[in-house]
Amino acid sequence: MEVLVIANIKGGVGKSTLAVNLAVAKALEGKKVLLIDTDLQANALGFVELRRQNGKKDITGVLIPKPVIHKQIEDFSDFDAVIIDVGAKDTQTFRSSIVASYFGKLIVPVLPSPYDVWTLEDTLKVVKEIYEQLDMVHNLNPKPLVVLNQVIRSTISDDTLQAFSDLQKEFQFISLNSKLFQRVVYRKSLSEGKGVLEMHDPKAIEEFTNFVNEINSIDFS
Repeated sequence: MEVLVIANIKGGVGKSTLAVNLAVAKALEGKKVLLIDTDLQANALGFVELRRQNGKKDITGVLIPKPVIHKQIEDFSDFDAVIIDVGAKDTQTFRSSIVASYFGKLIVPVLPSPYDVWTLEDTLKVVKEIYEQLDMVHNLNPKPLVVLNQVIRSTISDDTLQAFSDLQKEFQFISLNSKLFQRVVYRKSLSEGKGVLEMHDPKAIEEFTNFVNEINSIDFS
């Protein structure tokens, strides 16, 4: 069972959009997919319901807004892929999801601005604390996968790159080569209950395919 956790303490970085698109990508791979929404706003769950209304029943959605995900994750072993969309803020539910990510992959989207990169430190501190405790028992040594999301232009400011580099040295996360650009097609696809891979936008399809392939290529086992 593949577990992908999408998390960032900061809100507004595109976690739910990323989560539902990853769920669609895994479904298109022919996998049995479960999408877990930990936020009471239930944006990801709403996407699943809209998708079902449009005749696509390839993703199962469930709302778990309590700090039990790390305990229940094995209950979902009938699924090939479990995608967890984690709400913002450092809560016990957030930390439960980070524990679950230790045995899978943690994807942390961040916007390409100095402020957003600086606030990334809050998330990385929590992850480091939890992973170091788990490493003493399991010694898997996974790393967070950080992706620049909603990039407006291909050139990112020097201040952002410097802040990103400083954080990477301190927290040893994996900076994905893939970047996800701000595109209207992401919003349009959500309104139709589709993933961007199901739309007719070659550039968006190429970039998200590269993103998924890069995640698939990383193995901590």
